[in-house]
Amino acid sequence: MDIRCKICGFVKDIAPTHKDFKSANKNLSFLYICEHCSLKIQLELQKANDIYKFSSYPHNPPRHNND
Repeated sequence: MDIRCKICGFVKDIAPTHKDFKSANKNLSFLYICEHCSLKIQLELQKANDIYKFSSYPHNPPRHNND
């Protein structure tokens, strides 16, 4: 059975032992994302989270002592 990645369009032949075979066989509009695109999305989200962590203000900012 052939299945197409919804992001890049890569067509992959999956065997009945593949983890997504049953879902794709039951539902013709099954959302399949290949391993390459999945990894790319995961890395992009991790970068975005790192940028957000460093650019956001802390919940309890440090207080300065005025001596």
